[in-house]
Amino acid sequence: MDADEIRTLLGDNIFERAKKYRKRIQQSTCTVNADGVRHISAMVQGSGGSYYYTQAWLRENGSFVSASCSCPYNQNGEGTYCKHIGALLLDDAENARNAKEVGSALGKYMEAKKLYLHSRFAKEGIESLLDEVLPLK
Repeated sequence: MDADEIRTLLGDNIFERAKKYRKRIQQSTCTVNADGVRHISAMVQGSGGSYYYTQAWLRENGSFVSASCSCPYNQNGEGTYCKHIGALLLDDAENARNAKEVGSALGKYMEAKKLYLHSRFAKEGIESLLDEVLPLK
């Protein structure tokens, strides 16, 4: 999920409050079920100092499945998704974006390194050995 999708899920008011709660996330975990659904969970500190167990499930493509929180807002039926769930989803979205950026940078580095090694080995006349281990394409 990206920030726009999270805003749509939560509504503008809860979304704005959730952004402020990202820094209150403690003990976050992420597991992947056999069916590929990711389960993210964390303890999120509420405004009164209490901690709430917050969890969400997302499909492999990042789409939303479900979420729950132990806070009073969710427990007494006042709303479907609270600011704690929003904070958890926003944190996950940021982590996913950072992972993609790191993966992209690493991929670019590896391509540059392969080109460098191929040019170096070509100068030494042993590029064919490198082609077996590290093909350019």
